[in-house]
Amino acid sequence: MDIVKRLGLMTALFAVVVVPIRAQTGGPDGLYYAAVAEFFELPASEVDILRDWRLPVDEIPVVLFVSRRAGVSAEALAQLRRAGKQWPELVTQYGLDAGQLHLPIADVSRAYALAALYQQYDSLEPRRWREVKLTDQDVVVLVNVRMAAQTLRMSPEDILEGHRTTPSFVALYARLVPLRKP
Repeated sequence: MDIVKRLGLMTALFAVVVVPIRAQTGGPDGLYYAAVAEFFELPASEVDILRDWRLPVDEIPVVLFVSRRAGVSAEALAQLRRAGKQWPELVTQYGLDAGQLHLPIADVSRAYALAALYQQYDSLEPRRWREVKLTDQDVVVLVNVRMAAQTLRMSPEDILEGHRTTPSFVALYARLVPLRKP
């Protein structure tokens, strides 16, 4: 096999094997980025690019979630967020509302970080959930709990319970990965 073919084969193997491993390793951040890649069905190499957005790590899934739901550029949302726009403002600006961010929580007494938000949801009929007032933290928690619950195959209540003692979603995800359900 000539050198050009070998080099091409090695490059292909690197892209298929090493790049995904890079996103899945590297401690808690690597585990978290691997979850982002899984949840949004993105290649690990694209998730690596997201690290350059200069946003808090736990806001990257929010950018991707709002971008996908609203049909707007993720890069534009990241730029607006870096410029100081608040998540509730961005959600509304792009046609989303609290109803579209709502997570089914069977036991609202276990909503913890979202307790005040779920009191608002419970006070209104579902068709009026768009009237619920979100905070920046509500949006970040709702999206991260959704992502963690789906990728770890756990209930939102279990994720929220873990969030009580581990406020960083990056650290929480790393702590819960060994408990991931098959």
